[in-house]
Amino acid sequence: MLSFKGQGGETEYNPKVSQTVWWVESDTIHSEYVEESMAELALPQYCPLQTPQEEMQLMANTVVSTLTAALFSICGDWRQASEKAHQYWNGYCETSHSSC
Repeated sequence: MLSFKGQGGETEYNPKVSQTVWWVESDTIHSEYVEESMAELALPQYCPLQTPQEEMQLMANTVVSTLTAALFSICGDWRQASEKAHQYWNGYCETSHSSC
């Protein structure tokens, strides 16, 4: 189990703020402090959620940060999880050229 503060109660990692993630492993509680992670990311040409253009960077950072948190719960290394999440995101952006 991994716990972090979401945005407005949503189950999504908030990339705009530094925060601590908490998890339980072998009946022991662990924590790791994670710095704010907003960055200029690649953007898809098509967004199935119709996110307004002015919110696209926040949407992209939220998706990548939330995916990082999910991958971290599997691999236990935040940097490695972040690299993998960015790879997945960039792959998605490269293939999102057509609209549905």
